[in-house]
Amino acid sequence: MVLDATTKDRIEFYFSDSNLPRDKFLSERVAADPEGYVDIALLCIFTRVAALLKSNVREVAGVKEETVADVADALEGSSELAISEDRKRVKRAVALKAADEVSREVDSRSIYASPFPFDATLDALSDFFRQHGEVRCVRMRRHLTSKDFKGSVFVELASEAEAEKVRGLSLVYEGAPLSMEPKLAYIQRKEAERKSRPGAAPAGGVPAAPAAAPTAGRKRRAEGEPEGGQRGGDGGAAAAAAAAAEEGGEAAEVEVGEYEPGCVVAFDFGEAEFAEAPTFGLIKDTFGGRHDGGVQYVDYQQGGKVGHVRFDTAVHATKALEGAADGKMMVAGYSAAVRVLEGEEEEAYMKA
Repeated sequence: MVLDATTKDRIEFYFSDSNLPRDKFLSERVAADPEGYVDIALLCIFTRVAALLKSNVREVAGVKEETVADVADALEGSSELAISEDRKRVKRAVALKAADEVSREVDSRSIYASPFPFDATLDALSDFFRQHGEVRCVRMRRHLTSKDFKGSVFVELASEAEAEKVRGLSLVYEGAPLSMEPKLAYIQRKEAERKSRPGAAPAGGVPAAPAAAPTAGRKRRAEGEPEGGQRGGDGGAAAAAAAAAEEGGEAAEVEVGEYEPGCVVAFDFGEAEFAEAPTFGLIKDTFGGRHDGGVQYVDYQQGGKVGHVRFDTAVHATKALEGAADGKMMVAGYSAAVRVLEGEEEEAYMKA
């Protein structure tokens, strides 16, 4: 079977700066190999590659050697990928840069565009923009809860110059003139609008919490609890004791019971600008969930810049940070500094 360039393009995209930092599954496979190789047979069962191969095989064991050889032939000569000597594995030709650096570069060559019909498809939108520029990726923006398309997209072009060229065009999609601006400018504008709303945080600060319940604004979610729900039990009692002490002007003395040290991971988004605020679900999935990753609680105020994840064991907490580089990793689609709490800091957290 002779494969066309589309198969090569698709696999190059999987390993690209545009996709790999956001693709938890593939990133884990890359990290699991000392040289960063991934089996071509595994890529052959990815939905879009399988469609290009006209294959119904959904298990790696079922992928034929001839198919692997055909894909290897299609990837031959790629400037972005390298094939192993046995021609059964593939990796990036150049190692991925630090996550925050990649994120900055991707954002700098991306534009925001709207409006589009709510029934538009990714393929249709990608084909449309490819008529006007060298497109690396189109990301459809969706509502956090319903996942319905918002009618707007982020389009990543090949370079900042290409993004500027496309943004300067007067494009019309199905009769509607498009509004386009640099992605970073869009994010800054939306953040400014958010801060100007009544009740928003003052410049350089955080929203004021009610004096009678200083810990009430912190949301902790266990697997299976309603999103945004308060954790009950001892945590509620500790919060009530702290609130009572605050009202009386005295510091609360809280006894912390026995706990396994090294089970709490702190994450900090720093100066990240959220196009869409991270959710409990995305954060939980980043750290492996309850069943696979041992996540017990996600302690995070949606839209905030810091939070904590508590694991059932220190082993799970350590394993969750295996993909971190220089103390940073992608959390819910954004670069964040991550670390395991230790010593007095950990004890203070457990008391809280």
